[in-house]
Amino acid sequence: MNNYEYTYSKNEFSVVNSELMLDETIFHNANGYIGVRGNFEEGYPEGYSSIRGQYINGFYDITDMNQAEKLYGLIEKKQTILNIADTQSMIYG
Repeated sequence: MNNYEYTYSKNEFSVVNSELMLDETIFHNANGYIGVRGNFEEGYPEGYSSIRGQYINGFYDITDMNQAEKLYGLIEKKQTILNIADTQSMIYG
């Protein structure tokens, strides 16, 4: 078994919404069973998009994939990984 360590770092911080969305994907945290998208716990400013989420590997939603034409090799069903309840932050009352 090879023990390689990879590090990805970012020296500049941008508040452009498209770059923040990309950083959510790049800076995720996962162990093969559960994954969490990397985003700000405090949230984003009003008008910004975010895809907060936690995902469990092995649980998929299977749905029909409607194609314009029935051609050989095109898929008829697709699987999408399910987003589970977001437990990244707690709100105390």
